[in-house]
Amino acid sequence: APASGKHPRHAVDDELAHCSESPGVQPLVQALEREVRHQPDDADGENAEDHLPGVEQALRPGAPTILVGTPRAAAGFDTRGIVYLRQAHAFEVYAQSQWVDTPAQMLAPLIVRALEATGTFAAVLRAPAAASAELRLDTELIRLQQDFRAAPSRVHLSLRAVIVEQATRRVLAWREFDAGVAA
Repeated sequence: APASGKHPRHAVDDELAHCSESPGVQPLVQALEREVRHQPDDADGENAEDHLPGVEQALRPGAPTILVGTPRAAAGFDTRGIVYLRQAHAFEVYAQSQWVDTPAQMLAPLIVRALEATGTFAAVLRAPAAASAELRLDTELIRLQQDFRAAPSRVHLSLRAVIVEQATRRVLAWREFDAGVAA
């Protein structure tokens, strides 16, 4: 246990849980950052999907299990419409194009794959699940939009992630991820 005497899963920092002290939290934050920024899992450029554990992989003894909750979306972003901006605070939606599902729903399998690829958890479950888990990851899509106010236009994604210890319902960590790329 850290010098504070708290179990590593209970360490909480002002901004974010002490990722380096909490089993599973640091790899979770890194996996989410890679997924949001579309970065490869390792330095040689291999895709994280190439290292996904197979169904035959045994559970890691002593490792926590995590349940990935159904992602939510902030108001205005809970639609299949593709949102864009031409003026500040004036959201518009493409007339002829849309997502195959809401962006928040499409994030869930990506988050699950990213967490599985870390190898940190005994199991990564997607809600709703019949099995119980020690940890829960709740996410909210805060923003996904294309911004045409500058050239070239940019796509912005903002995601809030919260890790909760299921037994106590205590928040262990939270973080907002923000990424933008030229469209």
